[in-house]
Amino acid sequence: MRFPTLLFWVNAESDALRSRLDQRVDKMLEAGLLDEVRTLNEHAKAEAAAGRRVDETRGIWVSIGYKEYKQYVQALERDDASEKELEKLKADALERTQIATRQYPKRQLRWIRIKLVNALNEANASKSLYIVDASDASAFSTSAIEPAYSVTEAFLSGSPMPVPEDVAPLNAVELLKPKREFDVSAKPETWTKHHCDACNVTCVIPDQWQQHVNSKAHKKLVSKRRKQAGEKEHAGGATAHGNGVRSEADQQPG
Repeated sequence: MRFPTLLFWVNAESDALRSRLDQRVDKMLEAGLLDEVRTLNEHAKAEAAAGRRVDETRGIWVSIGYKEYKQYVQALERDDASEKELEKLKADALERTQIATRQYPKRQLRWIRIKLVNALNEANASKSLYIVDASDASAFSTSAIEPAYSVTEAFLSGSPMPVPEDVAPLNAVELLKPKREFDVSAKPETWTKHHCDACNVTCVIPDQWQQHVNSKAHKKLVSKRRKQAGEKEHAGGATAHGNGVRSEADQQPG
């Protein structure tokens, strides 16, 4: 480490975090998410009319909320969309946005455990990382701010620092231990690209893919898609979507 360094990891238990993340989606909608989607759609139309192609695989176009609500907003602007179709699209968009919002902190957690914790361990700086608990928002001052303030005060004054394991909540101590077996970034030969159409999720790590397809959220959404596809078939519409997942081989042309 080039300089004396102090890091805080604001962690929350999974159940508490899940509830908070679902509420975040509600707040996004209240704050005008659909208006933002409409604005982006109009911009994409204007660019296409001017002969300029919009790359919707990066930047703001892949932000959580836009791609999930894009189809619903487009249906709202059509004259032939039925109330039943709109309700289905709306429910599907909400569910996919909630799933994507929950997956984002999972990726953050994976990065911290795979990259940060191991990097600090290799630099003999593991004692620089402290975990504080943010599971209970109403107790944030006592569970997060106060311990962080105490550690920071000792750090700035040059006083003896507490052991990170003593500051971390009991259920989070294990997170401070390096997990080298999780680091597959140095083994690209083991990567296999899989994409879940149902959840709009792409995985390259086999374990991560298996974890996704076995998750309750994925199974619930796939079941819902199958039911909707069955209803369409019954009415003489489109064919079923299958299991909602495909590998890289499925994505090749021809």
